[in-house]
Amino acid sequence: MKKLATIVLIVFVSCTANQRRNTRGLVVFAAASLAPALQEIAKQFETAENIGLKINYASSGTLARQIEMGAKCDAYFSANIGWMDYLEKEGVLVPGSREELIENKLVIIGQKDGTIDTINFDNIPEFLLNPEIKFSIGDPSHVPAGKYARQAMENLGWYNLIKAKIVFAKDVRSAFYYVELGEIPYGVVYQTDARGSQKIKVLGTFPQQSYDRIIISMAFIGDSLSSSSTRFRQFIRSERVKNIWREYGYIIKSRN
Repeated sequence: MKKLATIVLIVFVSCTANQRRNTRGLVVFAAASLAPALQEIAKQFETAENIGLKINYASSGTLARQIEMGAKCDAYFSANIGWMDYLEKEGVLVPGSREELIENKLVIIGQKDGTIDTINFDNIPEFLLNPEIKFSIGDPSHVPAGKYARQAMENLGWYNLIKAKIVFAKDVRSAFYYVELGEIPYGVVYQTDARGSQKIKVLGTFPQQSYDRIIISMAFIGDSLSSSSTRFRQFIRSERVKNIWREYGYIIKSRN
């Protein structure tokens, strides 16, 4: 009888251990611009699935390089298709796990109490030619929002005229905070970054033809999907999550 009880206990402990391994927490690397929405998504996922999420926010390029160097990561959210392409070529993505989720737009922002309320994109705004004016964007070398900002301004004929005034930020959220905190009067960020702030205003939305479409994609890292990763992917695809993206101003990408 004792022997049977011991066998039952061993089986129970083994099954419990396997269950814990299958539902272990996930490490997520995500573009900094996604933080407000993804924090809400993470909270709902953890409550619904009882699986913890540890999220590392930074620029898409910085995160891609960390993953390439072997950093522990289960899922990667990129705000730039190029960095996702890069990791796919490096062979670190789970085959077939890559998908496009949402889209964003590019806007120019100013301080709420500023004298400029709107701008005309047909000509370079005169206030940008002021030699004392500073302008914030993400560093184009690794920040997708900065790359899109530079591309848009180059196509509009602005960039060479104002590049000496530009302050490069480590990520798009930092570029936004420079303006919100009053350190720099103007900046280029995603439209979703500008939502909800009482200290800044959107001066204009860049013409879509001036920059590449801003597509946010997700993929899983490794050889195959774990049970936890599969459940996370299913959750991300749910209508509940799509509604959260919409609430934060994103455009939902239709799945092929």
